[in-house]
Amino acid sequence: MFEILRFIQDQLIYFLGCFNSPSYQIFVLIVMGMLMKRDHYGVTSLVRGLEINPKHYCSLLDFFHNRLIDLNRIRLSWYRCLADHKQVYTTNGKVELIGDGTTKKHQLGNIPGVYKQYKYGDKMVQVSYFFGMFWGTVGVVCASSGGFYCIPAFLSIQQGLKSLKLWFDTISPERVEYVEQHTKSHIEQIMDGAAEVAKGMGRPCIVSLDRYFLSTPLLKRMDVANASQRIIDVVARVQNPCSAYELPPAREPHQRGAPKKKGEKVEIFKLFDQKDLFSEAKVFLYGKEEVVKRHAVKLLWHKHLIQFVLVIRQDGSKSVFASTDLELSPEQIIEVYSRRFKIELGFRSLKQVMAAFSGRFWSKDLPKPNRFKKKDEPDSLAQVTDPKQRELILDTIEAHERFATMAAIAMGIAQMIAANPVFAKTVRKHRWLRTPHKGDTVSEETVVYYLSSRISTILRYAPVFNAIAIIRDYQEPLDLPQKDSRGGSKAA
Repeated sequence: MFEILRFIQDQLIYFLGCFNSPSYQIFVLIVMGMLMKRDHYGVTSLVRGLEINPKHYCSLLDFFHNRLIDLNRIRLSWYRCLADHKQVYTTNGKVELIGDGTTKKHQLGNIPGVYKQYKYGDKMVQVSYFFGMFWGTVGVVCASSGGFYCIPAFLSIQQGLKSLKLWFDTISPERVEYVEQHTKSHIEQIMDGAAEVAKGMGRPCIVSLDRYFLSTPLLKRMDVANASQRIIDVVARVQNPCSAYELPPAREPHQRGAPKKKGEKVEIFKLFDQKDLFSEAKVFLYGKEEVVKRHAVKLLWHKHLIQFVLVIRQDGSKSVFASTDLELSPEQIIEVYSRRFKIELGFRSLKQVMAAFSGRFWSKDLPKPNRFKKKDEPDSLAQVTDPKQRELILDTIEAHERFATMAAIAMGIAQMIAANPVFAKTVRKHRWLRTPHKGDTVSEETVVYYLSSRISTILRYAPVFNAIAIIRDYQEPLDLPQKDSRGGSKAA
């Protein structure tokens, strides 16, 4: 138990330079509270989980609204912590990242970023709608004896805030960049987030994305990130239909006219009809080795030379993958994309175990949205004109992102503990598992249960770790029985 606490404290030291002493103590309380909470009620759960004095609730709440606490510095410290993690998985010396988005239902109220989202049926027909937030996430792929897992690195609200572009004339100069980032498309923000993680880790990376992301804006943002040094590449699935071009033919001597920029047009999915192009290969997909048929071809797509890999699996399903890294083999491209689904498991843990999106930070300066608003009517953000109110609403938006980032840090630490065979052996003794995990690992849910169920024992018998000492200082004094004049005890 004490080794686990020492490990948690070692990870928290990475963030020591982001705060002054009082703010760092609150930061430690929040992360430890995320690891030891028993319910999902936002900041209230942190007070209950650590059994601290309720009078410190406002101090915890103010941490998320404090403008002096730089969210970018916290993220950068988290990236450095992940860069030192020994289980980070690489392919050809490049760290594997995963990017995607997820939604979280919220009740309609004075919460910025909540908007109407539609559910679609099999034929892409709107069947119903709900109100909620849309979060974009970039995670780092790690490998352990139990398989691969994804640690969340970057989280932000990426839709429902387009009206912020109307605020550029009144907001403070230091927040212009923050607002510009949140008014970009989801595709651009995911690419910028992946580049930020790569720069923060100081290592070249490959980000795997779903078919929705492969587009011209994605490649443009990738070129901006790689302007000075190539730090990020993309592996993504290709939508049907898709066309690309062969390389231009070699120019003959003394040939007149401008050189051609591209060759013949190629319909990529029609290449499946040419069976003689494919050859068999063994790849590791979803925990099993499988023999597939694949064909790789390098073509020009939107002025970029991209390697396309056509795959036919044993069940007859067909897929096409694209990679901007031309040095990857076709088998590596297939396996890199196959690990993309790990972020979906990460979303489940973020929602159900860490409750990363359960923070409810309201803003009275934001008009309550109209549930039956038409498309041509302005939303609640567009109705705010007072500069002071706009600044307070931006504080509320950033408070949600701070809360989600703290939960991501706590979840990452829990995943590191769960993937450590020594720590997992200790945790497994105290919780019966009907279906044990593969290898010498446990789930992050088991780690959180282990810590939350032993909070009293930890605080009573643990050595004087810095994190434990901070929790003890913020706890309510024990209500011990008082002694009467005869040496006996009586109720206080």
